[in-house]
Amino acid sequence: MSHPCPASPTPRPLPGAPTETDIVVVTYFYPHQVGFGDFAQRVASLAGLGRVLLVSRQDIAELPEFRDIPFVQQVIDNPSESLAGIVRYLAAAARIVRRARPRVVVCLGTQVSMLPLLIPGTPALVYWNEHPLHIFESRAGRLKQFAKDAARRLCFAGARRARFAMPISAMMRDDLMDHGVPGDRCPVVPMGVVEAFGARPGRRAARGDAGSPIRLLYAGTVAPERGRDVMLEGLARARSRGVDVRLDLIGASSDQIDYCRTRIEELGLGGAVSVEGRIPISAVPDRIAEADGGICLWEDRPYWRFNPPTKLFEFLVAGVPVLASRIRTHTAYVRDGENGLVFDYDADHFAAAILRFAALGPQRRRLAESAARDGAAYLWIRSETAFQALVKDAMQASGRPARVPAPAS
Repeated sequence: MSHPCPASPTPRPLPGAPTETDIVVVTYFYPHQVGFGDFAQRVASLAGLGRVLLVSRQDIAELPEFRDIPFVQQVIDNPSESLAGIVRYLAAAARIVRRARPRVVVCLGTQVSMLPLLIPGTPALVYWNEHPLHIFESRAGRLKQFAKDAARRLCFAGARRARFAMPISAMMRDDLMDHGVPGDRCPVVPMGVVEAFGARPGRRAARGDAGSPIRLLYAGTVAPERGRDVMLEGLARARSRGVDVRLDLIGASSDQIDYCRTRIEELGLGGAVSVEGRIPISAVPDRIAEADGGICLWEDRPYWRFNPPTKLFEFLVAGVPVLASRIRTHTAYVRDGENGLVFDYDADHFAAAILRFAALGPQRRRLAESAARDGAAYLWIRSETAFQALVKDAMQASGRPARVPAPAS
């Protein structure tokens, strides 16, 4: 795998002849980003269809999720996450596309959904995985408000210009259609979970162990709006009522680890909570299999009413009941008392959910079995079929002949 980097905002010439690129993948990953699994799955799938050039803001070739995928990387050195920074990044990416002349461009994230507006004549697809409200959240001040509103409108304009937008949920599809994207051009393609997360016979949730501590797992950014304090305070209240429950937090930044350790001490949770940073994706299935229940916590913000969290599906596929806060991106998949429990977003209701979960005892196995059945619908192997069909359609529309990718060395 070669990856010429770094590049300036005016990209360097690509290695080799421009016609050697079949697919340009444009990403926009954040330095603090925790999960890359759904992106890596798509890049690997694209690498099976043609020669891939991946455009990114930083060198990602050595990330565990991407290490074994054949692609050429072009890095655009663009640390700014401001609106102006995103625009500069997209302009540089458009220059790469025009020089590479690929058969298709895949915009791997809503952050780069404006790109189709800059590359007329090149078939493009957009992985619509986040709502523009989240990326371009309204700011105080009339000028900033105007700029953010305009950026959101341009995201939807890019989705309309693309050959296909690929929303990850029905809620997102409805929203795209409300913004003028025809229904036949925005089919739902769920994120998809690899089979390694699949339910295992010896997983803890299926055993319904009696007399042992209840182990709960949260994986993701450990931030206030993602329920950090709700979890810690709710856990303390549940334990004060005699429930032996333990919590593992995975994916925290160094600042978040420091904060959590301070709160753990203040709340008297020493020994009941572990907090750690990002772990290799290969280790995540084993950690999920060790849990009795998985936690999905989101404050009910408008932009989180559209895109469900990755971990929700990983828990279901693994056969782990989900304890989920009441927001439609959770309740569309988690059925209270069947494959998990649903509670209102605050510490008292989270504590009550833990008490209720503990009271189920061996009946937790029934929730685990239901979760595993439901999770089968969200395996990546199912999503990949739809994803590849859309990419092949766009490649055919380019009018350029297909080539078989060179075998990986």
